[in-house]
Amino acid sequence: TGARLGVDGTSTLSITLTKNGTDVTDDWSEVHFEWCRKSKDTDGDTYWNEQHSGVKSVVVNRKDIMFGATFGCSFVVNGETLATTLD
Repeated sequence: TGARLGVDGTSTLSITLTKNGTDVTDDWSEVHFEWCRKSKDTDGDTYWNEQHSGVKSVVVNRKDIMFGATFGCSFVVNGETLATTLD
């Protein structure tokens, strides 16, 4: 889905994990959530991704989308991705 930056130049992206239609996000520790940014700035993406692992929401700003970017989140348990918003 698309997001627009607010008047302060930021937008908060958050993830909801569901099981059988029920929100179970709070049942899991933040360490299981890994955010990913994909843009033309691949080196910057690597750094951004490292900085945004282990959180259920992220704040993005103009600098994060300067080169055009898509964002996604994966739910990972014991190194296995069990759910993702990434293609």
